[in-house]
Amino acid sequence: MSALSRLRPLLPACLMACVLATPATAAPPSSAFYTGEAIITGRDIPAERLRGYRMALPRVVAKVSGDSRLGDSPAVQAALDHADALVRDVSFIDRLAKKKLMDEQGTRERSFLMTVQFDPAAVDRLIRASGRQPWPEPRPTVRVALRITDSVGPFLLAEDSPRGTGQREVVTDVARRLGLPVVLSGDQAPPPPAAAILTGDMVIRPEGGWTTAWTLTAAVLPQPVRWESQPGTFDRAIADGLEETSRTLSPSGRR
Repeated sequence: MSALSRLRPLLPACLMACVLATPATAAPPSSAFYTGEAIITGRDIPAERLRGYRMALPRVVAKVSGDSRLGDSPAVQAALDHADALVRDVSFIDRLAKKKLMDEQGTRERSFLMTVQFDPAAVDRLIRASGRQPWPEPRPTVRVALRITDSVGPFLLAEDSPRGTGQREVVTDVARRLGLPVVLSGDQAPPPPAAAILTGDMVIRPEGGWTTAWTLTAAVLPQPVRWESQPGTFDRAIADGLEETSRTLSPSGRR
């Protein structure tokens, strides 16, 4: 029996088991949720630092709230010009550390990964000013059951399948960006337990691009939620699926 065919009968039992196992108390998001990253040029150029802060802050707001669109809210946009006032700590990694210096100082044109730790209370105020609430932990684990049909044929995206390497990487990257716990099924193992299940049907089009239909099922939802992603790349479709899942499962999305 394939992993795809095992999915349907296990869904109700999986959801019930996870509801019973969910802790009764919630904790504020961990400090890692208030950390964002940006790539800048030069570590000691004030304008570049501010540009990095402006990039990182909306990402942190999205991660803490669970709503990827919240970075465009008026409150967050107004805070971007003084984002440096919200910074608690910052560190740098030289992305060209093993390459020859390219200018007389050796740093002006070098690319750095800047990690920014924002003040949690300030970020929480921004989120509340935007009409949302911080999403506490523990967050529900989402099992992604994505059926992909490409030019070779259909397959279920799994942790151990030989196909779907690019799609797996996107799932991992987007889930990390959102602070959303995500698991994939295994080809040979029973589906792992999860508090929510996101099923998708992704099909490549003859003219190029992908069409994707999603269904989100969770014990906290009164009924399954269904939507379709706009035709395009699989990166964008997977991001759309996980972003909508995060918004829907967050407390603000279920009001």
